[in-house]
Amino acid sequence: MALHTTMRSPERIMAIGGFGTGKSYGWLSIARLSQVTGSDAKFYVLDTDFAIDRMLSTSFSDLANVEHYPAPDWEDCESFAKIVVPKIRPNHDWIVVDMIDITWDQVQAWYTQQIWQEDIGIFFLEARKQLKGEKGNLQPFAGWTDWQVINKVYQSWVARMLFKSKAHVYLTNKVEPLDSSKEKQQDVLATYGAFGVKPKGQKAIGNQVHTVLLFSVPRKDDWRIATIKDRGPAYFQGDKMQDFAYQYLVEKAGWGL
Repeated sequence: MALHTTMRSPERIMAIGGFGTGKSYGWLSIARLSQVTGSDAKFYVLDTDFAIDRMLSTSFSDLANVEHYPAPDWEDCESFAKIVVPKIRPNHDWIVVDMIDITWDQVQAWYTQQIWQEDIGIFFLEARKQLKGEKGNLQPFAGWTDWQVINKVYQSWVARMLFKSKAHVYLTNKVEPLDSSKEKQQDVLATYGAFGVKPKGQKAIGNQVHTVLLFSVPRKDDWRIATIKDRGPAYFQGDKMQDFAYQYLVEKAGWGL
């Protein structure tokens, strides 16, 4: 039987970790298991990291169920949401964003261009020059004028991708160190404090998925998964990753074959 969900609500997974820890392999293994079991599910991939073409032409060259959309800037992310997302079949097809943290950088760059007609690097350089000789932190974006608008634009896009589409969603995200003594967000500390890292990008994105998994490679050729949060008690505890699609979807999330 084809790989299929037994749940009424779609999967929303975020895989976080450093470079080369298997985050992209996770969704590619789902695409492969779908294909080999006869599922007609499609995987629509927004690629901000420009690494997927290589994987699709080498280790996963057999996949015929992946549509790949490179996204060098925010306009490409918006086009994906407007043109690709509406054709996705609810609770059947998959949206993949690889890497979601880069989209947060992209929306800020787009906003800077829209308001000041400047590249964001030049904008921050000019702001730093203005700060020279003064005390305080560099805060080019301030208050309602900037951050509230940027967040509204971004959250509207996230809502179309994660909720209105009703697709299964798989996000990859880099990590950054979490200093428990300096972290001001209590929800971030409560969720990620035990792991010593937190996702990069927009801080609320981890609250908008069902599942957050930490991928790591503690030793060469030793890929591991730990569950940071999930909807049930069947957590990974630093388990060795062999076939993510089967290990997570079938054994943990109850998908059928």
